[in-house]
Formats: sequence, C-alpha cells, structure tokens
Amino acid sequence: MPTNTQQSTTGALLPPAFDEPSKRVGNISGKAWRAELILSQTGRFRPLIEEYLATVAPKNYKAKDVSTVRVSIGMLFRYIVQDLHIDDLDLVRPSTITRYIDSRRALGYLSFTFLGHIASFFSWLAYRGDYDRGNPVIRRFHRERMSAPLDLSGLTDNISNQIRNRERETCKN
Repeated sequence: MPTNTQQSTTGALLPPAFDEPSKRVGNISGKAWRAELILSQTGRFRPLIEEYLATVAPKNYKAKDVSTVRVSIGMLFRYIVQDLHIDDLDLVRPSTITRYIDSRRALGYLSFTFLGHIASFFSWLAYRGDYDRGNPVIRRFHRERMSAPLDLSGLTDNISNQIRNRERETCKN
C-alpha cells in the first residue's frame, strides 16, 4: 500500500487526508481529490458514473452543479456497493432506492434533490441499453417518502432488542 493513502474499514484504498495536500498521490488538485473520494468505493459502477459525468451531466447541468450530481450518484452507488453488496445494475430496484432514502433520512438528510440526479442517470442508462428494468426512482412515491415525517420507533425498538440480546449473551458467558 502506498504510504500516502489510507485503508478504509472495508479494505478499500482511500485518498490521503485532505488536510495534507503535499502528501496527495501525484499532488492532485482538491477538486480531483474530492471526486476520487466520492467515487472510490462505487465498485464496478464507477466507469459508468464517470462516463455520465463527463458526457451527459455537463450538457444537462450548470458547471457548478456537476459536482453535486457526482455526490448524488456517487453516494447512492457507495451505499449500493458497500452496504447492500450489489454489483449488478439489474439488482437495483425501486426498493433499493427506498432503502437508500430511509438510510439518508436516518442520518438527518431532508433534501430530495438527489432523486432527480439519480433518475436522470438511470434514464441515461436505459437510453444506452445498460438498464432495462424501468427507472428505479419513482418520483412521486420517493419524494413523498423523503418528505414524510420520519418514524424512528422501529429503529429504536430494533436497537433496544440488539442491546438486550448482547446483554443476554454477555451474561451467559
């Protein structure tokens, strides 16, 4: 492993810390470093994302908004690869987007602008013939899901049950 990179908990190599510009690989710019950080854990989807960002996004978005589009698409695919362990586009369904929305809301995100970016990306994939399942972003349903009050009762019950189970296991040992 190069001395100026870090290894994530999943074993993926990460760019060096942003506050150490002199130690970056090839002393790349901050903009390139941020792009690498966002896309570094998108797995086999990265070439598709990069092609979209290089060819389609500049035509559909203002130059200053392309980085926001990168974050929207990159974060979704990081979630898909790292948390759901999906490595095939055909396995991305509306339920995948729903789980992603729920995970973002649990982290406190309230904006749903990323849904448009993701929907446009999947429309482009369908146009190219790389995805034929229909757009997994169902705008009306997913926007309503993003704006609905967040119900954490199931989450807190689940956490409480996990704590009780660990305590029982500890007592048994």
